[in-house]
Amino acid sequence: MFVLDCSMTMAWAFRDETTPGTLSVLELAAQEACVAPSVWPLEVCNAVINAQRRGRFTSDDVPLFLDLVVGLRVSVDDLTLHYTVENVLPLAVHHAISSYDAAYLELALRKRAPLATLDASLARAARDAGVALIGEA
Repeated sequence: MFVLDCSMTMAWAFRDETTPGTLSVLELAAQEACVAPSVWPLEVCNAVINAQRRGRFTSDDVPLFLDLVVGLRVSVDDLTLHYTVENVLPLAVHHAISSYDAAYLELALRKRAPLATLDASLARAARDAGVALIGEA
């Protein structure tokens, strides 16, 4: 099992962002269960919307990409507000990252699982926290 973030997910959609590392994570996600925090589906949807607005996705591309994502075995971890405030907020402050990125880091720490991200600040925070990274270029 590993934690999947939005930056890695979206890299699978665009040739200019695809690397051997991102493809290896996609293959792993097709074979192995992965988990994401509750913010992940919203981040993916927002990234798809932005990609459409910028002309990186056509109307035909969206369902194909979303079929790929939905076909993976990504379980979404649901955090309560209390848990988020007690655990995610301190990580965000300590590592100077967004609360969204801290949710991925917190989940990787709690599950003792590696993290698949292309986000530089999240990767730095994960390394600082002792979380293994997968799929780096």
